Amino acid sequence: MEISIFDFTDYRIYLEKLSKTPHRGGYGFRTKIARAIRCQNAYVSRIFQGTSNLSLEQADDLSDFLGHSEEEREYFLLLVLKSRAGSKKLGGFYEKQIRRILDGRLQLRIRVKEMLPLSKEQQAIYYSNWLYAALHIMISIPGSHDRESLSRRLNLSPIKIAEALKFLVHSGILEQTHQGLRPGKRRIHLSGTSPYVGQHHTNWRLKAIRSLETDSTSDLHYTSIASLSREDFLKCKAQILTLIESYNATIAPSKDEIPAAFTIDWFQI
Repeated sequence: MEISIFDFTDYRIYLEKLSKTPHRGGYGFRTKIARAIRCQNAYVSRIFQGTSNLSLEQADDLSDFLGHSEEEREYFLLLVLKSRAGSKKLGGFYEKQIRRILDGRLQLRIRVKEMLPLSKEQQAIYYSNWLYAALHIMISIPGSHDRESLSRRLNLSPIKIAEALKFLVHSGILEQTHQGLRPGKRRIHLSGTSPYVGQHHTNWRLKAIRSLETDSTSDLHYTSIASLSREDFLKCKAQILTLIESYNATIAPSKDEIPAAFTIDWFQI
């Protein structure tokens, strides 16, 4: 049985469990860890015993060794941060972030079970251009959604709008009713490992660049180039993730009135 890090809230217990799994741990597992984080075997033994802790740099290297995805790496580092916390208050802060991730994964699993997934061919088309997602969202907003009004709003030809709407209806993302178009029963979920995730991000980054040309006072664009420690880099990432959680909690119950796009870029150069 595959061991998932999300089944643990203590990174030492997780590592101990891995050490007893033949295909991931087994004989010499602690020695391999010592090599991965560039330390003595005795230090790794103290980590397993609970008398020493991984540093964030060591945790990052160990995450590479264990082959974690970005989501798993983030969670693993949070477990290490919680273990390293020097006060109950700080430990509680990281515990809340851990719980948010676990609660979010639980809700996502529930929602995904209710989804009617798109075929690979449909996904390839949907994520080929920002227009499909934009129309998908705009149709959920009450009001008139004829080709001409959508064409004016998006500054695209009615023919292009019609072709995109035809695909969305044919694939079940939208439904044609006597009252007009409305969201269909299919729900869109793009995993972080999807081959289309890069194109999806690119589509909306390019759209964000074009929005700079409008010089709208309601839009917000922020760029900052900085040098900082590895630990503070991870702290900033955790803060951004907290912002994203707050954003998702706000938009979920929000009334459909205007379409908007939210993009964040935070990366090492």
